[in-house]
This record gives sequence, structure tokens and C-alpha cells, in this order.
Amino acid sequence: MAKRRTGRAMGICISTIAAVAVIAGCDRRDSSASSAPTSSTASQPAPKAIPLSAEQFAAKFKEWMANGLNAPKPEESQGLFDVTGVVDRVELGISGDNLVFLRPASDTEPTEARQNRRSYIQALVNDKQPWARLARGQRATLRGRLGAFPQPPNLEQADIVDAGPSTAVMISASELAAQHANGEAGLRKLYDGKDLIVTGKVSDVRSSPLSGLTLFLVGDGKVRVRCELGVPETQRLGEAGAPKAGDTVKVFGEVQPGNLTETILPMKGCHLITK
Repeated sequence: MAKRRTGRAMGICISTIAAVAVIAGCDRRDSSASSAPTSSTASQPAPKAIPLSAEQFAAKFKEWMANGLNAPKPEESQGLFDVTGVVDRVELGISGDNLVFLRPASDTEPTEARQNRRSYIQALVNDKQPWARLARGQRATLRGRLGAFPQPPNLEQADIVDAGPSTAVMISASELAAQHANGEAGLRKLYDGKDLIVTGKVSDVRSSPLSGLTLFLVGDGKVRVRCELGVPETQRLGEAGAPKAGDTVKVFGEVQPGNLTETILPMKGCHLITK
């Protein structure tokens, strides 16, 4: 009996040793496998942007839309696009989006003449103050991803990668106020279709729940420049960022010749430039 127990015990010991050896071997194989380099860790090349003119991008967008609203996006649209065109307008959307509209270089009609009937590219840009770099009539290249269907031809997450010479009119509030003497016809001749960057001292600030903040800039002693910032800009600035009387500011916007008064030269679509 003692011999059988001893033999069985020796058999158990041998089996245990074999199992340990197998486990150790597996551990070594697993360890060597985990230490081997894998293709997933290799660095991936950065996506390459596809260069297109505004005309080409708009045409391609129509192509994709023709395949049906629920059609999958073309493979190339998963990457980036470099779209080059002429700035039609720069604005802050109602929802607080920074928007740049590009038109084809061949489209030379003023912005007001082509509302809702001409092709343009709408871009949601990352730059918080695109009006500090871009103005109507300026050549620009925007790099972004294809926007969501079925919106008009658009880009999202776009960056300004190239901007031609600025077309904005740089002028002081006092110089602009002096232009009041030209009247509506004279002001239209000077500033229709143009964006201005006006520098001046704030004489007064007014607030309205419908139109947001309105700044009055010191002019020529008789006429002041009025700048309506609008609700989205007012909300973005908040109380802490809102200009106050006595501050010197730089404002982007366009002249409103049709709303002249005896003592006010009005501007609309105004945005502060703080950089």
C-alpha cells in the first residue's frame, strides 16, 4: 500500500512539474509576442488636402447631391479640401458660428445682387475673429472637411491657410465721420461692397434685447459713428468683454448710407477686433 501511495504521489509531482513547464513556456511565448512591433503602432501619414477652386468645389457638391441625400460620401470627401475663392462676406452666425462665405473668382457682382441665387461656399471657421484677416473681395484659401448633407456647399472645421492682400478700408472714426458731408450718394460711391476697419474712442454704449450692444464712436465733433454689434456678438463678449465709454476700439463692419441722420453715420454687421 505504501508503495502504491508513493508511486501515485510521484506521478502527481511529475504532472505538476510538466504543467508548470508548459505554463512557463506559454508565458515566454506571450511575452515575446507582446514585445514584437505591430503595424498598428506605425505612424500614419497626415491626410493630404485636395485643392479645388470655389467653382470646382460647388460643382462636385452638386454631383454628390445628385446621388441622393442618403448616398454615402465619396471616398475623397473623408479627407481635407483646400478651397480657394473670393470672400463674399464674413459674419458671426445666429448660433455663434464664425462664418466665411467664398464666391467664385468669376463672380464679380456685389454681394447684395446675388442673395439666394448664386453659388457660394459657406465655411465654419475655427478662427474666432475671421474679420481680423478677411474682408469682402479678398482672395483666400480655406482648409476644411466636407460639411453635412444636405446643406449648401460647405466646409466645417476650416482654417484660413492663405489670405491675399487685405481689401478692408482702414480708417479712423473721425475721418469716417467727416465723410458724412458726402451724403448718401457719396457714401455709396465710396463704400458700397466694402468692409471697413474703424478705430475710435467710445463715447457711449447702449443696449437692447433685440439688437444687442450699440457703440457710438467719437467723430469729428459734430457727427458720431454708430456701430451695431448685434445679439450674437453681444452674447459672446459678455459683460466682462463689452466695451465701455472711454475705451479705444477697433471695429469691423460696413457703412449704412441709407440710415444717415444729421449727427450719426451708421454702420452695420459690426464686430470687435481685439487681436
